[in-house]
Amino acid sequence: MPKIAKLTKSYVDALQPGLKEYEVQDEKLRAFRVRVMPSGHKSYGVVIRQGRGRGRPQKRETFGSTYQLSCDQARRLAEELVASVRLGKVHLACAPRNQTCDQLFDKFLDTHVRAYLKPRTVKEYERLVRLHLRPAFKSRDVKDVKLSDVQKFHLDFKSTPRQANLMIAILRKAMTLAESWGWRDGMQHPCKGIIQYKERKRDRLLSAGELAAIENILEKGNHHPTVVLAIRLLKSSGCRSDEICRLKWSYIDWDRQQICWPDTKTGKLVKPLNSSLVQLLSVAPRYAGNDHVCPPLGGGEGNLLPDVLRPAWKKILREAEVEHCGIHALRHWFASKFYANPSISTTTAMQIVGHKSVQTAARYAHVSPAQLATFADAVLSS
Repeated sequence: MPKIAKLTKSYVDALQPGLKEYEVQDEKLRAFRVRVMPSGHKSYGVVIRQGRGRGRPQKRETFGSTYQLSCDQARRLAEELVASVRLGKVHLACAPRNQTCDQLFDKFLDTHVRAYLKPRTVKEYERLVRLHLRPAFKSRDVKDVKLSDVQKFHLDFKSTPRQANLMIAILRKAMTLAESWGWRDGMQHPCKGIIQYKERKRDRLLSAGELAAIENILEKGNHHPTVVLAIRLLKSSGCRSDEICRLKWSYIDWDRQQICWPDTKTGKLVKPLNSSLVQLLSVAPRYAGNDHVCPPLGGGEGNLLPDVLRPAWKKILREAEVEHCGIHALRHWFASKFYANPSISTTTAMQIVGHKSVQTAARYAHVSPAQLATFADAVLSS
């Protein structure tokens, strides 16, 4: 039997997790309850019986976690639902005993991924769920998924460590939400204890010789002018490829010497309009009816797509006889110029590069062997 007490914010906040899940029932509105999981997660909900007699159906409804709802909000929801049931306005159908992972992925994508994440991330999550996670767990009951199942799944993708780690992160979030929805009450999280694979660095620091070889290929004029412009803009701005592909002339403030993107991977982005960018943009062609700086290669409306730019970059590297690296390496090269310069503060460098956290900035603080030698000489000669 659940404990009975007057449910208030301070009372609920003070509840501590136990070895097993437990519930506390409100002393006035008996249907209203708070559930506390061994993990420390707490959620509000109701348990209602409809009709008369001991055999009348019982319905458990979870409103949400205590982080999502205040105690007063949850109480009002409970009062409204109880009143609707008693007046016959709501008929309680017995909920299915178990939910499948197929149902979990549907709800996870609808209520979390598509609601809160960026379009590019949504596309990647949908792809991984469709191709790998759904086929592996589709018919399983959510409550039956165990750590050993997830470990086996992770091991099957050891040849692609980054993808394997990302899929575990997706599954971990989905299972955490399943707990908040009451689909895995009192059970050990199936992703707890999974050790991530070490991921190889996807981008390296381009050398001055490699950049010169790439520029030599661009100068030959064998590649589409829009591709050449996009690559040069990436090198001069340190932007992400989708930011340059979606750059519009209306984002450029010539008077304030800055470019302002209203929405990017990290939200609003403002970058300084340096002399190199001014030179490139001053001679870049403008196309009637299209505000994008880099339009589609075939002309028309819209913008150059990153999926078109990346294969072109790969071809340019082959022609320049440069070891393959992602086009994001241009952003790493740009960032390293500022993070490795002792005369520029980290805060200023972060504003120029467009980073919002020191942790992210640290991953871009590449120092070349030549720079290390220069720093060493400066210290030894002092």
